Amino acid sequence: MSFEETPKFKNNHPESEGIRERVFFPHSEEIAKAFENYFGKEAVGPMETETIKEILNTYIEQKIENTHVYTSEKLGASFVYSVTDIADLAKTLYANFTKEDVSHLKEDTGDDHEKAEKEFMFIGGFYNTEAGNEYVSQEKIFHDIFIELPGAMKDIISGKEPKKKEIYTLASPTNELGEVSEKFVDGIEESSASSQFASLYAEFIKSIAEKNNTGSRQNLSFNGMSIGAGIAIETAKKLLEENVATQSITVAPESTIPLLRLRIDTPPGQSDISPKVRKWQIPLGFAIEVGRMIIADTYLRSVMMDDKKFMASKNAILEEKGIVKHMSKEQEDLKKETISLILKNLNDGVEIPKDLTLTEVIGTTDPLMYTPSFNKKLEEHQNSLLKERKEKEMERPNVKSVGEHIVSREEYPKRRTFGVSMGHNIPFLRDSEFKRLRRAVKSITDLVQ
Repeated sequence: MSFEETPKFKNNHPESEGIRERVFFPHSEEIAKAFENYFGKEAVGPMETETIKEILNTYIEQKIENTHVYTSEKLGASFVYSVTDIADLAKTLYANFTKEDVSHLKEDTGDDHEKAEKEFMFIGGFYNTEAGNEYVSQEKIFHDIFIELPGAMKDIISGKEPKKKEIYTLASPTNELGEVSEKFVDGIEESSASSQFASLYAEFIKSIAEKNNTGSRQNLSFNGMSIGAGIAIETAKKLLEENVATQSITVAPESTIPLLRLRIDTPPGQSDISPKVRKWQIPLGFAIEVGRMIIADTYLRSVMMDDKKFMASKNAILEEKGIVKHMSKEQEDLKKETISLILKNLNDGVEIPKDLTLTEVIGTTDPLMYTPSFNKKLEEHQNSLLKERKEKEMERPNVKSVGEHIVSREEYPKRRTFGVSMGHNIPFLRDSEFKRLRRAVKSITDLVQ
């Protein structure tokens, strides 16, 4: 195994042209525009709009700067990964807006201060060599940034280091910036795509855990999205078996073994449908979901149209760091073969041990996973709770609680499955997200008012 510690970005362009001037990042403008449309232009001041853009432009600068390559000599594959450090992002924003030094901040060692967390995103989108990149599902990162910024700013104002939360986005070795070998493909054929990819990512995460062992326990969070869900499950199983992580909260307090949380979102390979039906439902459902997204989601439609331009500008900057495309005829053929094996393996799903603790989110209108039986079970559960509330004459009996979205699985007591009214992709710019974003913006604009 080896980390290819890519050098810092070398700017060979005029001094005024940093990363943000060279990368074409449509998300900043589109989110700022959506924010204005939601609250009304007359209700949004220019300071708010510019702050949104500054948050996202600072994010993209950091993400490109923190993009590296991991190579596994043992497995014969390499992949790109990027790190979003929200505490560092908050400190950069604070310093930029206030012009104050943030190097004096002290670590908060109080019992009530949240432990450091490393989150690993196992992405989907393995359908070609341009997909499966380190920007898949980045709206999940935006979501986390909006949540964490107010608390981080409060800590900095108090002279404390904000909670350390790093989000690692793990790209696929089948992406144009990754590499696969015949040995890696042979490993898939001998076991499965999910298992082979899990071995690769587990090796990387283990090395990260060892490298960053500070003597105190950290939290590890795995988030497997879509096709990445099966890989997240298999990776968690490997690390738990090797005692690299634990899910037991009763482990001795002095232990430094990281606590592992696992969440999977809209995992098509884990649906209750038979593999035979999944074979046609997943590709058909994917086409339906993309069409629905293009029609209904203005934000995603706009950024998708500019995606090639964004990727080209980002890759040009990464090339100066030594991160280049690997698309020889041999690599292209090996990657296409690997993608074919991944998609075939997707239909089969992976085995979930009964003692594995995980949270699962399923969209009730997800065309890749839809089953009438699941929705019926959820409806029956909600109706029973509604009846119970009415019998107790509770106020606002029609207001649903979080627990009402849980579909229990008696055979999997540690598997919490939530049924949510959504399709395959978790909606991003909904009412609650705009309110989170406004709070995040206010935590910054208050610094200079």
